[in-house]
Amino acid sequence: MFMRRPLRRFAVICGVFFVITLLTYFYATRGTIDMKILQERVHQFNKDFAEKLRVPLEVDVPHNIVEQKELKCDPQVHASRADIEIGPLYDNIPFKNEAGGVWKQGFNISYSPSDWNNRKLEVLVLPHSHQDPGWLMTLNEYFEKSTHRGLDATVDFLGKNSFVRFIYAEVAYLDRWWKDLSPSVRTLFTKLVRDGQWEIATGGWVVHDEALTHYGAAISQLIEGQHWMLDNLGVVPNVSWAIDVFGHSTTATYILRKAGIKNALIHRVHYEVKKALAKKQNLEFIWRQSWDSSGETEVFVHLTPFFSYDIPHTCGPDPSICCQFDFIRNVLGCPWGVLPTMITPLNVQARAEVLVDQYRKKAKLFSNGDVLLVPLGDDFRYLTLAEWDFQVSNYQMLMDHINSKASYNMHIRFGTLSEYFDLVHSRSKLKEFPTFIGDFYTYADLDEDFWSGYYTSHASFKSMARFVEAEVRNADILFSIASHWSAAAHKFTLLAGLYDKLTVARRNLALFQHHDALPGTAKSHVMADYHVKLDEAIRCAQNVSAISVAFLLGYESPEVCSALGLEASTGTSPVLISANPIWGTNSTPELFTLTLERLEDTKILYLFNSLPRARDHVLRLRVNITRLLWNVKLQVKQPQTISISVQLENGITPLSVQLEPWDIFRKPGALGPLFHLSAGPIHLEPLEVVRVTLKPVSKASQSPAVIVVKPTLYRFVELPSSVAMFYVQEAADSLVPKLKSNLMELTFDRETGFSQVVLNKGTGESHKLAISIEMMRATSEPTRAGAYIGASFATKEPLARKPLSMRVLRGSLTEEVTTYYPQVKHTLRIHKLNAPGNLAVEVENIASLTDVQASVELVMVIQTGIQNTKGIFFTDSNCYQMIQRKYYAKIRQWGNIYPMTCAAYIEDGQHRVTLLSGQSAGVLAGENPGEIKVWLDRKVLSDDHRGLNEPLINAKPSRSVFNILVERMSQPVEALRGGVAFVPSLTAEAHYVQSDLTFPAAQFLTNFDPSRLVVNRQLMESTGLPCDCDLVTLKTFFSKSERYNGLSSVPGSQLGVILHRTVHACGATYFCDSACDCSPQDESSIRWSLAFPQLIPKMAVRTPVTLIPDKSTSASPDLNIVIRRMEMEGFLLVPSKA
Repeated sequence: MFMRRPLRRFAVICGVFFVITLLTYFYATRGTIDMKILQERVHQFNKDFAEKLRVPLEVDVPHNIVEQKELKCDPQVHASRADIEIGPLYDNIPFKNEAGGVWKQGFNISYSPSDWNNRKLEVLVLPHSHQDPGWLMTLNEYFEKSTHRGLDATVDFLGKNSFVRFIYAEVAYLDRWWKDLSPSVRTLFTKLVRDGQWEIATGGWVVHDEALTHYGAAISQLIEGQHWMLDNLGVVPNVSWAIDVFGHSTTATYILRKAGIKNALIHRVHYEVKKALAKKQNLEFIWRQSWDSSGETEVFVHLTPFFSYDIPHTCGPDPSICCQFDFIRNVLGCPWGVLPTMITPLNVQARAEVLVDQYRKKAKLFSNGDVLLVPLGDDFRYLTLAEWDFQVSNYQMLMDHINSKASYNMHIRFGTLSEYFDLVHSRSKLKEFPTFIGDFYTYADLDEDFWSGYYTSHASFKSMARFVEAEVRNADILFSIASHWSAAAHKFTLLAGLYDKLTVARRNLALFQHHDALPGTAKSHVMADYHVKLDEAIRCAQNVSAISVAFLLGYESPEVCSALGLEASTGTSPVLISANPIWGTNSTPELFTLTLERLEDTKILYLFNSLPRARDHVLRLRVNITRLLWNVKLQVKQPQTISISVQLENGITPLSVQLEPWDIFRKPGALGPLFHLSAGPIHLEPLEVVRVTLKPVSKASQSPAVIVVKPTLYRFVELPSSVAMFYVQEAADSLVPKLKSNLMELTFDRETGFSQVVLNKGTGESHKLAISIEMMRATSEPTRAGAYIGASFATKEPLARKPLSMRVLRGSLTEEVTTYYPQVKHTLRIHKLNAPGNLAVEVENIASLTDVQASVELVMVIQTGIQNTKGIFFTDSNCYQMIQRKYYAKIRQWGNIYPMTCAAYIEDGQHRVTLLSGQSAGVLAGENPGEIKVWLDRKVLSDDHRGLNEPLINAKPSRSVFNILVERMSQPVEALRGGVAFVPSLTAEAHYVQSDLTFPAAQFLTNFDPSRLVVNRQLMESTGLPCDCDLVTLKTFFSKSERYNGLSSVPGSQLGVILHRTVHACGATYFCDSACDCSPQDESSIRWSLAFPQLIPKMAVRTPVTLIPDKSTSASPDLNIVIRRMEMEGFLLVPSKA
């Protein structure tokens, strides 16, 4: 399409030659360049040359490309319908918070004792102890102070009282506890679990947050926990228990079903939604996915009806009465002023009648065959044998009395969650329960206290978590491939020592998925502890990746194998080291710094593409050439012009190098100049490792010089002399407020640096894209904001009231403008590569609210021309699927903020604006047509009284990255006929951009003789996976469970893969070439042995996404993998003869 004619190519070659010659002349003769004179001469040359050839030298994408290229679209997936859908449900709820009597958020409940004449009410009392692995204390502090003795007391008490039941959910604590147990206690605990007396629910490493987690990380922590249970206890869970998660996600429920869990209990749902469901006895329902018309994704859900999961809010609607049946509160006290009364033979009848009344009223909220679940616990309960005895002895007297009186028509006992669900299903058929589609955001527990603040609290951690996810995924994939590379099977022992490090990385990442970690709702010192663990995860994962890549590149070399063996045993002399960004103790990442000291220095790097599709990568590093310049000055008599060369190993592929000064605001005393180097495009095939060579190049000149792209600075008062030579300073009125590529042109405001309009050169259309950042000051209401709860806004203030410093860079790979606000460094960037991952406007914000002495929310506002006049917008659910949202004026503004893990978009009949995010955040749209607001960071000086008892004031500087696409949409034929709804989804282009943003290519620096390493290694066939299929992960593990008999990938280990098949909406920017074309069939088959011919496993066995085979079914290996659209599947990979 671009510059295909020989005459035009000749014109470009001549022009480039002239510009290079001109630059060389100026550097050689003057040392510095008068940019205005240079621009004038280049412009005149272009004009003269073009007139002689009668062709334009710069050829933009033709504006009629839309007519030239037919848009290829996926067949769309029809949206399913349900009895209850969250959109219509919200439409019908008035959200007036009307008083409900003793059940303040509900209504008065009536019943007749005769309601149970035909069948007794079966009541199951379930003791539980909710133990956060980090909140007010760190995991270690909680374990030493409470958890250890609580688990000791529980195993002892249950072992002596077989009629008592208990439920627990945090495997991270069980792992710590298990390590110190004696063999006899291990045996007892295992028996209690296997017998069903002590139930471990869900089985995740933690009870993970459901709003902000990427689905891959959520699955990974579930795998980590359930594999621990299988390996140590020989069981896996069949129910889920999530009582403290701040809202509930449809994708999280889908993951449960794909993990083999069909029954779940949830709790934190907006109290008005609970009331609406309770009025129709719909607190138990069948949760299904929006694309599911057959019921294969369904999970049966029990929603608790009342305010809290503590004992005062679980026996019935009156907390003042229920609190009297939490007998340990005889010591702790009850907020309602009436203490519990110990049960005696003299008062048991009177107390039983009070309790029976509460049970009956609660039972009237359900229609499930007269079965009632009564959780009996709270945070960190049952820590001593005395507490266990106190509760159980009193309840046993009540149970014995109630069960002995036929007039009550009630049978009460201790029971597990599994026993409850089994009883419900034995009395009621599933078809008798309503189906539900949607999710439960944004949560409010009382009044107008919407828990939308945590979507953005501690924003720096949310960015760091996404980075760790990518690093751990890289390590999993590379370690798995290296451990199963058929040509190196006899050398796998070199990798054996890596698994412990990989486990540390997996588990530290899993820990941070906890619902007080990623949301940022833990105390400051706990968040600091999480940071240490995340940094450890990065270092371990990068080390595993580097050694795995070195093995794949050098297993044929005895020298490399010897070095890898030494590295594995001593941790020294790495063959490769990671050259990815570094976090350390910082709250924002720093590019890896490469130091060049001599002209002879040659740096060999390898790049790894973790995606199952080809892409173009840009190498990004910081380069320190301080010693290089000094040594050149000492060793070479004639002045030299220094440049940096980056080449692929074939030596014929030209890479554009963009070297720019980095140190404009470096700290005083920093040594020498640092430069930011970008080089590309580097084409990477699916799962390919390629070599690039970086080296300094010198050429004699009349004065010393470094060839850099000189940014132009506006409104900078003074620059340090050490860096001034690398910049151009101009008056603000000379600024041309445009950023250009051959695909688009972005116009920005010359005063604020904010985007205004983007021109699509493919369609010829200009689109409003007005970006601003608002400092929203919260009201002074003391209970209205904190780490959990979003703020109500009193004022909006501009970020600055004076002219701003600006930096404009116009390079060969990017053009960008950076504006320096007091609280934000705001950058707009467009890329000049015509590749799927570079088709968007990039926005980077580095925010710091450290010096702000007020409660503020930093919000980026994007105003577009989209006419979504009905308040409709869409956000992602855990990066897995998109969900339709609606702005409701009847709900306060902070209640209309929704979680965004990866994406949000607004659209009308013709166009869509998609916001893709490199980190989780809160997002709001629909309030005004064409507008999207995304929360960047927040600082809150008050506590919101949800137990943290700490203001949100220690937020560190945070980096957020977004990509914005403006696409022309095409409606499917069925939709044009009317009456057909489709599952909302991203376009193929948006999906590819998001994949590149979430999982960038990995970079490694060689620390060994490169001649001993192969130049590249293609880890899968260049055809990759089908264009609509994502590689979620490859995981290797070493399980001795009998479930894996005959299913090992190599002796003693197993290899699993998880794949996700996406659906792409019908739309495009028209920037992308054939790389974005994706026209899949309804079902696409993947032949594993053809996709990965070099791996030992050749066949696949379908499993749950936990990669644990179902012991009740026997699946035979298959050569082909088949995944239906929108679905995700797990497979064990086995050799042909398995």
